[in-house]
Amino acid sequence: MKCEIVKDLIPLYAEGLCSEAAAEEIREHLKTCENCRKLAEAPVEQIIPVEIPEEKTAMKKVSRKLRNIRLKTAVLGVLLAGVVGGLGYLTYGQIVKPNGGKSFETIFQSIEVRKMAKKITQGDFDYYLSKISLGGLHLTMNEFRYLDEYKAQDKEILAEAYSAAFEGCKVTDIDVKSGYGSMYSYTSGDNYSDEAPCACSDVVITYDNGQTLELSFAKDMDGLYDCLAGYRYNDESITQEQADLENAFAYTSCHDLLPKGFFEQLLRSRKSTAEPYSYRFSEEYRAGALAGAENFRDSGYTMESVIMSQPKYDPDRKMFCYDLSMTASDEKGRATAVTKLWLTYKGLIPQEESQVYRDGCTDGLYDALSRYFG
Repeated sequence: MKCEIVKDLIPLYAEGLCSEAAAEEIREHLKTCENCRKLAEAPVEQIIPVEIPEEKTAMKKVSRKLRNIRLKTAVLGVLLAGVVGGLGYLTYGQIVKPNGGKSFETIFQSIEVRKMAKKITQGDFDYYLSKISLGGLHLTMNEFRYLDEYKAQDKEILAEAYSAAFEGCKVTDIDVKSGYGSMYSYTSGDNYSDEAPCACSDVVITYDNGQTLELSFAKDMDGLYDCLAGYRYNDESITQEQADLENAFAYTSCHDLLPKGFFEQLLRSRKSTAEPYSYRFSEEYRAGALAGAENFRDSGYTMESVIMSQPKYDPDRKMFCYDLSMTASDEKGRATAVTKLWLTYKGLIPQEESQVYRDGCTDGLYDALSRYFG
């Protein structure tokens, strides 16, 4: 029998609790092993030393264990309450859609919009355009055959505009904030109607030169996005290239740089609205458009009606344009100007010559309508 086994059995051997066969083997082993013999001859208390803790020490250990259990329970309770509260808040937001509120939808949208922004900075405009809704396009069935053509143009426009604004710049931050917002829809006249709240995201991309690209996205009914940009066209804190780029995102989203009703209202207004109106034009035509509009208003003529089409695609020039008709009057009669405003991502380009039809009006009104856009 080995020493390890004998040492384990010695306490039982000393108490006479071993079987006779085991006891006989232990006795034979003790005859030849001095260490085991000394252990067997020692008092039982030395063979099995038992440490009896003091009562206070034992209670401290029990108290410490209870405190640890209570602490872990409290932490788990707080975490569980936070999870339940967060899920409840997001569920409430999903159902009610409060202005600026959060929900599961806005969280997923933030993730997707951040990816879109990252792809933009990498020059992957194919991915960006795949996420943009066609709901803002006012295409006739005949114009849909040019869909692939102007999608290819959109890609070239974004690449050109982005390169002009941020070529060589490094992205330092992409900030995305999402929530619910109210959308407005033009109906008739100067009236706007509220639509149901939709998930909206504001994106600010910051570059190492301190400049920013600011875009806003709204989820359309088809699950894709409308890009709402171009609102900084008269912001002196940004470069013309930045303004052109933001216009490019707005243009490729809906091929419309200004709401139809807004522009009609500006043309009819007698107030000093010429300057914000002129900023809708491409930079090279801006000064002329401003001068022509101011000349018309200063001459005291009355704009009776303005009829403007939705953007239409011209397959010959491969551009979108507005058809515009303006009727004005003076003391002698009336005149109607028929023209086109061509849409580019840098702004509107007026048709070189307007057709003006007169009905007894003065030469002054005829000239003022002919040169209304510079």
